[in-house]
Amino acid sequence: MTTRKRVTKSVTEHDPLAIAEPEQLEDASEPEIKTAVAGADQADTFTFGDSLTIGEVADLQQRLMAVFNASGVIKLDGGDIQQTDGAGMQLLAAFVKEAVKMHVAFEWNNTSPALRDGAAQLGLAELLQLGEANAAA
Repeated sequence: MTTRKRVTKSVTEHDPLAIAEPEQLEDASEPEIKTAVAGADQADTFTFGDSLTIGEVADLQQRLMAVFNASGVIKLDGGDIQQTDGAGMQLLAAFVKEAVKMHVAFEWNNTSPALRDGAAQLGLAELLQLGEANAAA
């Protein structure tokens, strides 16, 4: 008779969107950060792709965590986002909360209608600091 080792941690206790510790991200791929025009007030821009859904959450989480090491204000460009879902919006909410907690300044360069609508439907527009002034054309 074979005995099986009992797993003590429930599958439901695992949070795939939990913020990873920095040492867990050491071998993460480099984020898509573009340095703005060189000058005294240098900033970094994080560009999202056209989709902010559960399929992209794992990759985006690692890329967003790596952005915290950038200097200056983190600029977020969500102008190309065409589709969102709850997991993607939850990731953005976690990023914003972590940025506030770590005193990291960020702002949106562009926000697409899909991003703004998704945030509004979930009641996250204010938390994510999505304003009409930075709406993508």
